[in-house]
Amino acid sequence: MPKRRKDMHELDDWQQYTVSCLYRPFDIRALYFHPYMIDFPRMEVMQHMLAGENLALVTMRQVSLNEPYTHVLTTRDIVDNRAFVSSKGTTIAFPLYLYPAANRQDLFAQHDTVERRPNLHSGLVSSLATAYGAEPTPEAIFHYIYAVLFAPIYRTKYAEFLKMDFPRIPFTSDVSFFESMGALGARLVALHLLKSPELDPPR
Repeated sequence: MPKRRKDMHELDDWQQYTVSCLYRPFDIRALYFHPYMIDFPRMEVMQHMLAGENLALVTMRQVSLNEPYTHVLTTRDIVDNRAFVSSKGTTIAFPLYLYPAANRQDLFAQHDTVERRPNLHSGLVSSLATAYGAEPTPEAIFHYIYAVLFAPIYRTKYAEFLKMDFPRIPFTSDVSFFESMGALGARLVALHLLKSPELDPPR
């Protein structure tokens, strides 16, 4: 600990490491996010939330069999691993976009893109483009997924599976249904990020 304190004193840019963190649902707190101060910072994931504008799906792989499945949220910030207070499992964030790693120096660094790229399987995007006649945007796919995860019929039908593994998303071949679900998902995302005009004034 004394060594860490000494290392912190030697940082010239220590002020820049204060960031917003999703601590609990709808509870955003300031966090000093530096390897000297944080155990297991999971930079392989969180770097994508810090590098620029992003959106993440937050969920869990497993929950207690005694808990109803309510473990889904969205955020634009890094995430605490206990954001969902559960007796089993830890919170996992899935960023919508992946940013190129800063200061990467491995053998393949020169071939890495300089732009962010969607964190979506190319086969899925291709299949949806074929079914819908045009490629949906990453945000449209995210909003559809978000709406499905909050649909009561989905949570009821797959209740037992949702307690044992990551949620699986059924995609529709009907573009009208995809768009209508996406519109609901976009509305939910805005509400859950506390950015919706429906919250002005807050109810």
